[in-house]
Amino acid sequence: MTRVFLALVLPPGLIETAWGVSLRMQEVAPPGLVRWVPRENFHLTLRFFGDLDRARLDRALSETAALDGAFPAVTARLGTVSAFPSESRPSVLWIGLQSGGKLEALAAEVDRRLVAAGFGPADKPWKSHLTLGRIGREERISPPLARNLLSSGRLTAETSEDTIGAIALIESELRPQGARYTPLRTAIAARS
Repeated sequence: MTRVFLALVLPPGLIETAWGVSLRMQEVAPPGLVRWVPRENFHLTLRFFGDLDRARLDRALSETAALDGAFPAVTARLGTVSAFPSESRPSVLWIGLQSGGKLEALAAEVDRRLVAAGFGPADKPWKSHLTLGRIGREERISPPLARNLLSSGRLTAETSEDTIGAIALIESELRPQGARYTPLRTAIAARS
């Protein structure tokens, strides 16, 4: 079994800006409260597959290959910092990406292709977000600390746009020191 997900590969400019947001939030968070995502693991998940057997992994690899040249590059910028399940009870800290609906349209098209390939519907609606950190299930965070943490990551000016032009099928190996991501196949956007 191989644990995999399909993700939009973020360009260096968006990664560095998101990393700056993460660092500001890390300065505010009490030590050990949040497991911060390392910048080299930043991505925008399109579909989490979980553990796939060889046949389903081959199908996911094939579907990723079929995307090569079959989707448009999308221009996006970082947006609002927020949390799942809510800002008052955060367990996942994230920053959104804004694209005028283009990322949402791309995610819907990829989902349509995956459903047609037999992967079934996604387990939850897609949300354009980049995970910055996770708060352990056993940890409780007070509403004032949650507000302070989220406000520390708010962007003070509009960020510049950057182009997202690749989708990768990524293996996720869970290790005690954190997840290690290995791209298995990458599809590049159509030339405009």
